[in-house]
Amino acid sequence: MQWEIVEGWTGRLDMQLLSSGLAQSIDTGDILSVYVRDRNGCAVTSSTDALTIISSASGHVGYTPCTSSLLTAGLSPYTFRVHFRDAAGKFVFFPNADAVAVKVRSA
Repeated sequence: MQWEIVEGWTGRLDMQLLSSGLAQSIDTGDILSVYVRDRNGCAVTSSTDALTIISSASGHVGYTPCTSSLLTAGLSPYTFRVHFRDAAGKFVFFPNADAVAVKVRSA
């Protein structure tokens, strides 16, 4: 999966959390965080604030880049993953294969 955006983008980017091709439900007590890294592997953000749960039942979430973690063309492509911790304390990442690539173009 790849998102292509322009520098300065602060709109929501949506994805569905899938486990073996099936939607991962998001239950009360589950904690989700965003892990974004630049092309050098440096962390841009690992925040719970930038992630919105769109639909708990179908595992739809949205990532909204904030202005403090501005994604720039010079450090593109970025990688994006959702860190998921369930109420039992088990950790998984979505996607669990290749990370979502975020290609940023100059404005």
